[in-house]
Amino acid sequence: MAERLGPLHAIIGHAFGAGNTIYSRRVHGFPVARMALLGGFSDGEWIIDRFAGLLHIPAAATRQMKSIHEARHHGKIRWSDFKLARMLGEASIPILLVHDRKDMEIPDVHAEAFQRESAGRIPLLTTEGLGHRKIVRNPDVIARVCDFLEA
Repeated sequence: MAERLGPLHAIIGHAFGAGNTIYSRRVHGFPVARMALLGGFSDGEWIIDRFAGLLHIPAAATRQMKSIHEARHHGKIRWSDFKLARMLGEASIPILLVHDRKDMEIPDVHAEAFQRESAGRIPLLTTEGLGHRKIVRNPDVIARVCDFLEA
């Protein structure tokens, strides 16, 4: 999209959208002025293992899937490199993190990891009781994200 439309003013990503935004910006370097990331995970390998666990996929099968994926990309992609907190911590644009303390799908330890890797440079808006999905529809969260994007 950035190639077709030019530099993007902002990207808002939730969960996988947040993870894909972080990874894609790092790998492809597309221009964007600001990012708001809601309920994101800090480690790509963690999310694969988490989904595998939820689907009762054996750990050996998950390891095999990762190996096959890496082989198909001829070593250009390694799951151990999907450290999204580190990638985000190296970003130099304004970023807002939003995470709910009671998120049962992506625990708030991921928001804490983003904060650690950015040495506190990236502000974190925490909510209480919205969980993983309601956070994207909450009027207060929407207003805060809009204010951040308009700044």
